[in-house]
Amino acid sequence: MRLIRGCVLMLSIVFLVFSEEFQFNIDLKDTSALPAALFKAVNDAYDANVKGLGQLDKGDLDGAMRSFNEAISFYSDYDDAINNRGVVYYRKGLISDAKKVWEELASRKPEYAIASYNIALIYIAERNSTMAERLFERAIKFNKNFVEAYVRHGALLLQTGKKEAGLEQLRKAYKISPDYQDAWNFYAHGLIVTGDTAAAIAVLKKKEDNPESLKMRGLIEVTRKNYAAATALLTHAVSLGASPSMLVELATIHTENGKCKEALETFSKYFSLNVAHDADAWLMAGIAAKECNDLSLAESYFEQGLQQYPKDGILRYNLGQVYFHNQKGDKAETVWSQLTDTLNDPSLFYMRAINARQKGKLDQAETYIKKAIELDDRAEYDDFLGVVYHKKGDDKAAAECFKKALKKNPELRSAQLNLALISGKGENLNAVIAELEQQMKTCTPDTCEDMALQLSIMYYHSKNTKKAIDVLLKIKEGDRGESVCRHLAIYYKEINEWNNAIEILENGSKRLVYDVQTEYELADAYLLAGKFQKAVEKLSALIPKWTSNPWRLYYQTGYAYLEQNDLTKAKEFFEKSMKSKSDNVAARGLLAFVLNKMGNAADARVLWEKNLKDDPNNPALWINMGLSFEKEGKYLDALEYYKKASTLKNDKELQINVGNAYMGLERYTDALEAYNQALSTSKRDLAAYNIFLVARKKKDKDRASKMISVLQSEFQSSSLTKRAQSEYALWNNDTTKAIAILESIHDKDGGDFISLALLAAMKGQKNKALEYLNKVTPDEQNRKQIENVRAQIAFSDGNYEQALTIMKSAGDTSFVTKYNTALTAYNAKRYGDALAIAQSIAGGASGADKADVCRIAGNAAFALKQWKVAKQWYLQLSSIEPRNPVVLFNIAVAAYNLNDIDESWKYYQKAKEQNSSLYNKDIEARYASTQVKAEASAVHYDSADIWYNKAVDLQTAGDDSSAELMYKKVVEKDPLYSLAWNNLGAIYGKKGDIDNAEKAYFKAVEKKHDIPETYANLVNLYIELEEFSKAKQWIIKGIGHNPDSPLLVDMRERVSAAEKKAANKK
Repeated sequence: MRLIRGCVLMLSIVFLVFSEEFQFNIDLKDTSALPAALFKAVNDAYDANVKGLGQLDKGDLDGAMRSFNEAISFYSDYDDAINNRGVVYYRKGLISDAKKVWEELASRKPEYAIASYNIALIYIAERNSTMAERLFERAIKFNKNFVEAYVRHGALLLQTGKKEAGLEQLRKAYKISPDYQDAWNFYAHGLIVTGDTAAAIAVLKKKEDNPESLKMRGLIEVTRKNYAAATALLTHAVSLGASPSMLVELATIHTENGKCKEALETFSKYFSLNVAHDADAWLMAGIAAKECNDLSLAESYFEQGLQQYPKDGILRYNLGQVYFHNQKGDKAETVWSQLTDTLNDPSLFYMRAINARQKGKLDQAETYIKKAIELDDRAEYDDFLGVVYHKKGDDKAAAECFKKALKKNPELRSAQLNLALISGKGENLNAVIAELEQQMKTCTPDTCEDMALQLSIMYYHSKNTKKAIDVLLKIKEGDRGESVCRHLAIYYKEINEWNNAIEILENGSKRLVYDVQTEYELADAYLLAGKFQKAVEKLSALIPKWTSNPWRLYYQTGYAYLEQNDLTKAKEFFEKSMKSKSDNVAARGLLAFVLNKMGNAADARVLWEKNLKDDPNNPALWINMGLSFEKEGKYLDALEYYKKASTLKNDKELQINVGNAYMGLERYTDALEAYNQALSTSKRDLAAYNIFLVARKKKDKDRASKMISVLQSEFQSSSLTKRAQSEYALWNNDTTKAIAILESIHDKDGGDFISLALLAAMKGQKNKALEYLNKVTPDEQNRKQIENVRAQIAFSDGNYEQALTIMKSAGDTSFVTKYNTALTAYNAKRYGDALAIAQSIAGGASGADKADVCRIAGNAAFALKQWKVAKQWYLQLSSIEPRNPVVLFNIAVAAYNLNDIDESWKYYQKAKEQNSSLYNKDIEARYASTQVKAEASAVHYDSADIWYNKAVDLQTAGDDSSAELMYKKVVEKDPLYSLAWNNLGAIYGKKGDIDNAEKAYFKAVEKKHDIPETYANLVNLYIELEEFSKAKQWIIKGIGHNPDSPLLVDMRERVSAAEKKAANKK
């Protein structure tokens, strides 16, 4: 047998391709038993298939396909060659063709397990874990030693949360082939996932000299924070051929956990290896050295890294920064000067400006600090620019900078001192003002305008902007020159009167021919005032006249179009801006935003990735990348980018994004933790709403109510509050109220229209549902919800097959969708599918949801005539709905078909007590035939049953004391009445009477073993007592008697989780 496999990864997709001898009914070793022609055909087919495998290895897909076709031409039923044709299709990206080949092969020859295995891998890629599981099971059914199938099946079960079942499959794979790397590797991984690291290490130690084994052991030690052992193991793994990069990863973990010394020791080992060291290694080593305050070592690492990777901008930036802090200004500037302008980090330009000022290069210092201000409008940067202007002798410009800095930060002492220094004492400024005021009284028409302008500037510098405006307004409009108009605009903008600033400039433009700078200031005023169309017009007129930096005008024009949501025009002008200035980070960032918004996320990410390389410390870029992945439903990728952004920017508002990614991954507990962190931010309303949604998912009505209260009391008019209120009304089955609240939202978004469409579909209002759907953007984020609505429409129309197809293709794994899929499958008479789905979701359901799942499972099993399975599900349902006559009647029918006439009669009589119209001739006749006397037909429904039903009523009503007395009467009359003992145990447990609860449960299963609920109750009891070994023993006993009980199978995971939680407490 020949096997071609990819690398061993948890989510890798490995398609099996085979070449083996044909299995005829005659002995192939006896070649004389085959006719010569057939023997030659077999050998020719085999040789052609082997040739194709070699071509497949080399990537010659067309040649491989020709060889496999040739093999089939020699022998038409050559299954291996047919299978391998599917592999070629898959590697060409023709997934549907590959699937078709394998499905036809599996249908024609189901015992050919490889076909089922390969189809399962496709379903994994399509996120259809249910179908993948079934196919793996089928593959294993026909090949009990199919190690790869056990491995992938186990990995899938682990991935979907079925840890114990997954571990069992991996254990089987390991038992079959303990030396097969996938088998022991995945088995060890499964043990780690289920919390048994000791067992995992025992498995891995058997492979002492395997680098993968050493790596896994090293990572286990990392989680234990045993870094010395981890370093030793990973170093050994590298020496045996594992990737040296794992040492870099370990060192990075050290650094992130504040262990810079350990990080440096690990890096020392890494750099001692005779391997090529990548740029990230040098970078992280230098950062670790900086964390340890060893700037000399950091300098050495960065220098060596840059020597090997001279084009790496991040290394260059960091080396210059270390030179700067090490008082090596000339070296810093030399390194930085070779950076591309795309690395527009404001702190970089600030440091370069300081360097230039220290060297007396004031023009260069001015250039750098202005670049910093463009990217980060900080008060400190304005203050520094003022110092540069002062040194250049331009105190007027300096004063404007210092005032600007103080306006941003009035407490910035350096700006206060710098301003006092250049203006002298305050009284001197006042004296100048007083003198100008006197001169104004006697000015001539030729001198008044200039004098008024000087006086206005003095007023402005003395923080009396109103007077500055008033003195210029006294000049007749027809006499105001361009300079007066510009200063008036500046003063108005200073007091945020943008419309007045615009009016002054517009009126002046009617009689004056402005220079280009004044026209630009008017365009800028339009932008800042939100008059985007006027800004576009003015900027478009300016572009032909503008020569110094046309990229900025293109950029601002694109921005104006963007604010008007004209994405096509915005894209055009951002592209022009980038063409005019290729290293234009601002234009590149917004162009990426526009592309992403237009649905072209791939090109957007290319631009953002360029910006990330140039500006790795910009959290906004990481957030944008995350948003683009989230929009495509790639939540794990989004999460990585959001987490990176949160490390760069300590802003708890970012936890909203983190929580959203967790929600997409259905990791609701993690999402809740993230949203809770955001409750203390300015996005409290959004955090509260999202927590409400998580509570809704988890059916936590108490938490949901608290968040509703927060929203109603603090954000009464918010759309988020209305959405939560609508969802809450729907939760309480008030559909009319839910719709009314949603309809009252003025600024409805896509989610609102989806909700309205779904509600309309549920009410059978197809046209209205479609009308709402037409208002939703059909992007990846909305795809699942849109498909759910379409499925509901099809369901309401009775098109169950169509509804089922839609639901399965949507890939939504939520409980609600899975339940709806099961219901649809049942209505489509796909009872096997319905039962399988119901069984898969029963463990996570409770209350009314659990009842609905049990009902579907029972009904589906009933339709399949799987009477034992049906009875178990109906019994579970009867514990939730003990007086439901239909449920009792169905138990009676199931028992009848299992030939348990006494139990059938018992439940039949109970059903008739609730609904006397129920009748089954077969049960009546069969029971009567078993009785010696005709009147014996009522014997089995005696006083014990009457008392039991009464006790159930009392318990349901909350009267546990009376119910307890009644149950005791029942067991006194009939000591083997298991259901009464079970319910007594529940009452004792509720009271905290553990000993009697335990005894009651023991009595319940003493003689009658087909009550899974009792075993589950015992397991829950021992979980509460943290006696996990006993809990596990009772699961084993319960499953032994009830092997098909999903309730008991799911209890394994519950015990494992509780055991892990208890261990963490210690």
